[in-house]
Amino acid sequence: MFFEERKYIELIDDIGAFIEYWGFRKIHGRVWASVYLAEKPLSTPEIVAGLGVSKALVSGAINELLEHGLIVQVGQVKYGGHTYQACSNPAEVVRDVVKNRELVLFEKIENNLMNISKSKISDFKKSGVDPTAVDHLKTLTCYHKKLAHKFSRKKIKSMSDWISFMRKLSRFTL
Repeated sequence: MFFEERKYIELIDDIGAFIEYWGFRKIHGRVWASVYLAEKPLSTPEIVAGLGVSKALVSGAINELLEHGLIVQVGQVKYGGHTYQACSNPAEVVRDVVKNRELVLFEKIENNLMNISKSKISDFKKSGVDPTAVDHLKTLTCYHKKLAHKFSRKKIKSMSDWISFMRKLSRFTL
């Protein structure tokens, strides 16, 4: 490798940690990042060697990544092994996660905040809950839900489309 292998492994580990934050296991992110960053399709033994983990751990992660459509099987190597490459549009998978998990959570939180905000001032005082803080959370949740909803409806057909969408979005946030 041209750059330090240690820095590459650190990058793979950081991506794994980020993917773990999204509700997957760290190994899923590490495998996906290895496959995505590779200039050619990778086989299971190449992924195992690159990550320094067991074949069973990589095989399980590959199967789940295939189920989610984050990687695709593209070829075969000796002894029946397969090669994999990353899907060209991971935004579709992220969009589905946002739609099926984040939007559901935002809706539930928003409903709970609405119910609490209808309480009497005396109930807030008895419980020690600040009504202004509840209103702030209600507002933030509403805006986050709107952003997640907008993203989940966006037709992103490629990684370039996703990058373009994020650039447009960042103009409003920076």
